[in-house]
Parts: sequence; structure tokens; C-alpha cells
Amino acid sequence: MARIQILELPTIYRDEGPDETPFVLVIDQVEDIESVHAFLADPPGLKDQLGARAILVFDERVEIPANETPVDPNGYPLKIRVEGDFETFHQQVQDEIRKAEAEILDRRQAALDGQRLAQERTGIAHTGQIFIQTPQGPQPGKVVGSDTERSPEK
Repeated sequence: MARIQILELPTIYRDEGPDETPFVLVIDQVEDIESVHAFLADPPGLKDQLGARAILVFDERVEIPANETPVDPNGYPLKIRVEGDFETFHQQVQDEIRKAEAEILDRRQAALDGQRLAQERTGIAHTGQIFIQTPQGPQPGKVVGSDTERSPEK
């Protein structure tokens, strides 16, 4: 008895408009190929009406691997169960979290070091004390105004 199968061709992806998965209609195990050719020719444009790129007819059995259903040793369809390796996934996520946290701490420490260096360069120590160089020598001072003007303390 003749079989009808569909052989999917590679999908055509388009930037605009719908994607298309072209296919070929495969008819195999045909006993009388001439009658099938006559049937296919009867309605003109059958291939186009079906949307197939081609219709292939064979008198022998043709196996299309994508259409095969795997079977177990008893001949029943094989059921495949896929389970994720969540322990490995969990470990990968934890490693990424630790790396991100370390990077944040490194950046935070670099920012604090930068602030500390900037304060030391401008004379501001952690105590808030600054010294201003005067002709009489270094004198304690303070930061005044938003533009950090310096004036000696009296």
C-alpha cells in the first residue's frame, strides 16, 4: 500500500513577512506508478495547491529519518524523558553570583581608594583637618563654600 510522507526542507527566514518551511511530498511503495502520475496530473497545479516544492513518487519504500518514530525492543514507540542537571546549573549560578559580588566589592574598594587619594591630595584627611601653606608655615584651615575655598582658621 502506498504511503505519503512529508520531507521538510530548511526553513527560509525573512526579515519582513512570514518565515517559510518548504516541503516535498513523498509517495512511496506505489504499485502502479503510471496511475499515480495520472492522478497527480489530473488536477493541474496540485503541487502548487498543496504548497509543495515537489512531489516525488517511488515504487520502493523510502525512509525519511525525520519521520521515523524510535521504538523500544518490543516495537512500541520509545518514550524519551529528558531531565535537567539542576545541581550543576545551581553551582554555575552560585559561581556567577560570587564572581559578580567580588567584582562589585572590587569596584567599591577602588572607588573608596580613589576618594581617599583625592582627599589626601587636597589635604583633607579622615579627621577633616586641612593645612594651608602660608608664609608663616602650614596653618590649620577649613573648607568653606561649595567650590571648596580654603581659608586659615583664626
